[in-house]
Amino acid sequence: MLLIEDNINVADEDRLLRRIPNNPNMLKFDQSTQTVRPSSAAFKDRTDGRELSVTLEKQLLEDGNVHEYAIRNFEGFGLAAIGVKFVRSLKPAQFVIADPTPDDPYHALIVGDKKNRTFKELSKASTLLIKPALEKPTDIS
Repeated sequence: MLLIEDNINVADEDRLLRRIPNNPNMLKFDQSTQTVRPSSAAFKDRTDGRELSVTLEKQLLEDGNVHEYAIRNFEGFGLAAIGVKFVRSLKPAQFVIADPTPDDPYHALIVGDKKNRTFKELSKASTLLIKPALEKPTDIS
């Protein structure tokens, strides 16, 4: 059995930033809240098997950067935020693992077995900070 350890340097009060591609399937208009939010598709693991990629907001801001820094190399992308405490509360268990890269020193992963409901829960709990360059998101009923 693979043992995964959550990063204790990422506090429950912190937020994670998720890049939202400029694809119409990545946003939904939520009738219940009358707001645009990322769709569940925006929170799926990569097709190459890598876990869900995010940016550590607190560290990014503490270094004097702004949210746009997280999407600087991704033209037209948007940005959503989600609370670390919420991510850690999901079932099956999800863990936040720091995974800095040469291009993104604030990079992290949300690691864990994700079900369709996990994607939906992440979507509904997220806040859209920067809208992707799209015409109009699709409506959800």
